[in-house]
Amino acid sequence: MGAAVPGGQRAFVRADGSLGFTQAHSAALPEDAYTSPFEYTPQTSEGNTGTLTFEGKSFSACPDETFGPSGRTVYQLFANAVKPETRAEDCIGVGFATAIWTGTVPYEYV
Repeated sequence: MGAAVPGGQRAFVRADGSLGFTQAHSAALPEDAYTSPFEYTPQTSEGNTGTLTFEGKSFSACPDETFGPSGRTVYQLFANAVKPETRAEDCIGVGFATAIWTGTVPYEYV
């Protein structure tokens, strides 16, 4: 994930398909976590983007049963390659675009 925090941070997909990432300063993963196969295709030139997939498929954002501080719906990201039959009909397809970044990496993700 490119975090500068000691120990780094890793993205993972749980057995139910939900996307998550490790806490800062901890390499601990949930027991049911998959850390691969995330597939990264880099941006090849200015004006286009690369992609990020999991097992060759995109992701979905599905409404959670909780609400955010403003009372709005919270969405959970899911890898479409894992248990797609469990997704609600009101999920939204999500594609991750990648781009070249030459700036400073973030310290941590929260």
